[in-house]
Amino acid sequence: MRALSPLQRAIKLLQKDYANDLQTENLVRAFDVMLDEKKAKGILVMEAGPARDAWLNKQLQNAQ
Repeated sequence: MRALSPLQRAIKLLQKDYANDLQTENLVRAFDVMLDEKKAKGILVMEAGPARDAWLNKQLQNAQ
């Protein structure tokens, strides 16, 4: 079985941790943010909590 890429793992994380908190439009925007491999890898190593949430919100604002 092939290992998931950082993008795939980041999308799984977003669906698991943010699907109930983000509107669908923002969740899709977050998927687009993860197309940047550095950002996908970054969110994977951040611990869940306010700092990661704030970082993701900043990325979503910049993506508008």
